Amino acid sequence: MILLVVSAAAVFLLDQVTKRFIERRVANEPLHFTRFLTIRPISSARPRYRNRPLRYAMVAIWASAFLAAAALAVIGGGLTSSGALVAAGAALGGAAGNLRDVLEMRAVRDFIDLSFWPAFNVADVAIVGGLIVAFFPR
Repeated sequence: MILLVVSAAAVFLLDQVTKRFIERRVANEPLHFTRFLTIRPISSARPRYRNRPLRYAMVAIWASAFLAAAALAVIGGGLTSSGALVAAGAALGGAAGNLRDVLEMRAVRDFIDLSFWPAFNVADVAIVGGLIVAFFPR
C-alpha cells in the first residue's frame, strides 16, 4: 500500500510543479519543438467545472477510487504486483492533480500541445498510462 500512496504523491507533486513551471517560464513565448509539438499554457475550462455539486461529486469519486485501490492493495485482489500498485498510484495522483485544478481554478491547466490532439498535461499521461499498466499487466 505504501507504493500506492508514494507514487500518487509523487505524480501529484510532479504534475503541480510542471504546471507552475510552464505558467511562469513559458507564458509569454511558447516553446516550439517541432511542427507537431508546442509547450504552452492552455486552460481547459468547462462549464461543468463551475457546478459546485458536481465538484463535490468529483472529490467523492476520487476518494472512493483511492479507497478501492487501497482495499485491493491490502486484500490482494487485482493490485498484487508492485508495478500495478505504482501504476494505480500514478493514475490516482494524476487525477488528484487535475481535480485540484478544477477545485482551485475551475479549469484544468494543460500545456502539451500536439496540434492534432487535444492539449494535455503530466496528470493526463499518468492517468492513462497508469490505468493501462495497472489493469492490463503482462
